[in-house]
Amino acid sequence: GFTLGNSTSTLRWNRIYNSKLFSNISLIHTRFKYDIEGKFQENSLFISSNIQDYALKADFDYFHDPENHIKYGMVYTNHNFRPNLVSTRGEISNVLKSRSKIFIPTHEVGMYASNDMEINKLWKLNYGLRTTGVYVQGTFYGGWEPRLSTKYSLSEKSSIKASYSRMRQYMHLVSSSSVALPTDLWYPVTENVKPQISDQIAAGYFYRFDKLNAIGSVEAYYKWMKNIIEYREGASLILNDNFDDELLSGNGDAYGMEFLLKKNSGKLTGWTGYTVSWATRDFDELNKDEQNIGMRYFAKYDRRHDYSIVLMYELGKRWDFSTVWVYSTGSRFTARVGDFFMPNASLTNVDVLPIYTDKNAVVLSSSHRLDLNFIRSSKPDAKWHREWHIGCYNFYARATPYRIEIVPSDKSEGFKYQQRGLFGFIFNLAYNFSF
Repeated sequence: GFTLGNSTSTLRWNRIYNSKLFSNISLIHTRFKYDIEGKFQENSLFISSNIQDYALKADFDYFHDPENHIKYGMVYTNHNFRPNLVSTRGEISNVLKSRSKIFIPTHEVGMYASNDMEINKLWKLNYGLRTTGVYVQGTFYGGWEPRLSTKYSLSEKSSIKASYSRMRQYMHLVSSSSVALPTDLWYPVTENVKPQISDQIAAGYFYRFDKLNAIGSVEAYYKWMKNIIEYREGASLILNDNFDDELLSGNGDAYGMEFLLKKNSGKLTGWTGYTVSWATRDFDELNKDEQNIGMRYFAKYDRRHDYSIVLMYELGKRWDFSTVWVYSTGSRFTARVGDFFMPNASLTNVDVLPIYTDKNAVVLSSSHRLDLNFIRSSKPDAKWHREWHIGCYNFYARATPYRIEIVPSDKSEGFKYQQRGLFGFIFNLAYNFSF
């Protein structure tokens, strides 16, 4: 069985000091966890990974004058990682011992300041600087993160935008080297695992369609990343207490174009968007060619096409209808396509060496779904505002591919890959109220 979930809770204090300054002080707790349990004969294997965070955040908004809106603040986060908890029962316990000793606490801090500036009626500028740092197991990392964006109005209806930003990430998303497991592992920086650093540039054109009460845009972006981590070829996600020894560091990039049309007024509102994108990785020790040189390859979550349509329609004074349709190209994996048999001097007289495709060369089936929702609201003059939500998730019950299993082939003595899906049709009923 496989379970996945997260929880969050927040306490927030808003305070207005004067007409120019106000603040939001937040205390936040989050937890992410997944569990996998497998049983065969009299044996069972239980794998778990979780992250628990406690954060204190203070954000301030200062309206210096009509042309300058200044934001500044700070945040402290205590991350607690348990990336690899393994317990076993039955005869398998003699081979695979239960493990739960990996516990990695980290302390992350950040401070920032930015100014949203109106230079004149045509030109706006936003600039800022953020500094971050993390302390983990006696090691400290930190650095600066500059950000700059600008908007220039070409006319009353059209404008262009451009931006640059640098970001540091002190936890990594590591994908399992086993296609049979639908899990990704969040792992913190350590003495040997450096922070991921990315630089991104973007530019876009925006146009307002007055007759449609809509805004259209097209944007292009390019992102460079370094210190991305992947597992070595053949590394095990499950039975490995020394993760650092199995991790490789490399570079990557992501680029693409986004098209968006958004309608904000009228009985019918919503938006539709399309993104075409590429994401690649470059590791010296992965995806080697005949000359033993690592070749660039597509990332696991390289999804070429992504469509989305979101619509809201006012049926009456107290009834509303909304629908969402999304589509995305499937994620990638490395497939085993055969075996190479090599003679040896053992009892079996042969070694079986698996043969794989190039890394992440095979694409899973695309995923798409349709969600429907009807909303009935209370009367406008009611003391309490109440809403009933009646609808469904995945109306036509197309399961989302989430993992691959290797099963015996029906036509030969070999094997075949079989996709497994999650979340078919789900009915939902909700009641909300506010006062």
